Amino acid sequence: MLKVNSDYLKDPKFYEQMGVPDAMGTICDPHKHRILRRRVNPLFSQQAVDKMAGDIQTTINHACDLITESFDAQNFIRAIAGDVVSTHYFGENMSLIDRPGYAHKLWDGIDTLVGQMWYMIHIPYLATILAELPSILLKISLPGLAGLIEVCMRHSEKALERNKTRSASVETDNATFFDLLTTPSPGQQPVHLSQEDLVNHGLNLVGAGVDTISLTMTVALYHILSSPEIKNQVCRETREATPFIRDELDSQRVRTLPYLGAVIKETLRMYPPVPGRMPRIVPPQGESYNGSFIPGGTIVSISPYTIHHDATLFSEPNIFKPERWLGDNTLEMERALIPFSTGSRMCPGIHLAYLEIYMTLATLFSRFVLELESPLPRPELEWTDQFVIVFDHPVKPTGADTVEGTVDVTQWRRLRHELTDTGVTTRRDSRMIYKATSLLQPRATGSKLDEKKNIHEWRVPKNTPVNDPKAIEQSVPPRCAMQGPDCGEPP
Repeated sequence: MLKVNSDYLKDPKFYEQMGVPDAMGTICDPHKHRILRRRVNPLFSQQAVDKMAGDIQTTINHACDLITESFDAQNFIRAIAGDVVSTHYFGENMSLIDRPGYAHKLWDGIDTLVGQMWYMIHIPYLATILAELPSILLKISLPGLAGLIEVCMRHSEKALERNKTRSASVETDNATFFDLLTTPSPGQQPVHLSQEDLVNHGLNLVGAGVDTISLTMTVALYHILSSPEIKNQVCRETREATPFIRDELDSQRVRTLPYLGAVIKETLRMYPPVPGRMPRIVPPQGESYNGSFIPGGTIVSISPYTIHHDATLFSEPNIFKPERWLGDNTLEMERALIPFSTGSRMCPGIHLAYLEIYMTLATLFSRFVLELESPLPRPELEWTDQFVIVFDHPVKPTGADTVEGTVDVTQWRRLRHELTDTGVTTRRDSRMIYKATSLLQPRATGSKLDEKKNIHEWRVPKNTPVNDPKAIEQSVPPRCAMQGPDCGEPP
């Protein structure tokens, strides 16, 4: 049903009621979808995404620089993903990261629409009626969404104007998402797109490229921070990889971190962003299945959540177990993992999604000492299916920015007191502050410095004052991320 060039077509009674008809994710005509998908594929290829890695890391670092204490995980990641999408695909940075607390009215608009999704799908023409409302009402009721529509209209209009004077195919490196949609590839049949069509494609891109990623990383953060064992392993792996995460980025190596990758796969398995049934139409000739004949035109569907929780494929499917992905016999599980669908209608942004997820989580845990601000009402992360996953409670990490290095603990006190008279006051003034922290912990096993028993790995919160030893000790987190109660001040 989900194979390449499948005869099982999307059910228009379901997809056309979502408010963005004929967008990339809702087009039911496979021929039209194939043409438009080929136009934009160059923007979403692995090669194109790899070229974006440096800019994405800059965006992530900027968001991390603004973390103070606790933060809403989903809005934090939405802001990163939203700025990446708007910058690289619309040609305009919406600067969502710079909003206080990463909050934006756009998220309120998306949440409102998602909350009404089932009404729109099951009440015919409701989406059409809402789309015909005067723009002034939209600005009053959903100002953030109205702002996004204005961005899409502005840049789609520019693309249509450029297309009128374009005599050849557009260069991908300089093209926006709207440019490629309006430019047929050589030999392709023309498909006319109005400005309304382009705006719908843009809205669909933001919905698919922002909310699904934020859902996945929010769940990952929750499970990492809820399990000391998982947290220790993620912190150990990412901090050992700091040279190619934060010092000199190598995104390909980041994507090969084994334990972080296992956590990401397990997150997508247990919580596929779109968990429910995606209806398809049985082809006219009908289909036989398990000895039963299914007539043509019958609506059938499968659910990623159901497949991902099949005990014949995944042992103990209701338990979050990243280790299941670290063995040698994972091929069958890999084939069954379909969080981004599969076949011809697989999400075109899958490469970008994985890169953002890997890089954001790797940066957070290589840089911060994090914990949950407060436990959720229940140990499991509760959610409802509103076409996408909607959490019952926000996930709020809290913690301190950190730096890593080594220090000979026998010299620790002397170095700290020497710094008292140097005038160094914060990390931003000098790297020497590293030696003023009282938060010490053993280096990870396998380090070249393990042979020296008095060499330790340590980290210090950003902007820690070093001219007051008491302030230093008060500023460090109550426990380390990697060693828990075993770490502490040297003798």
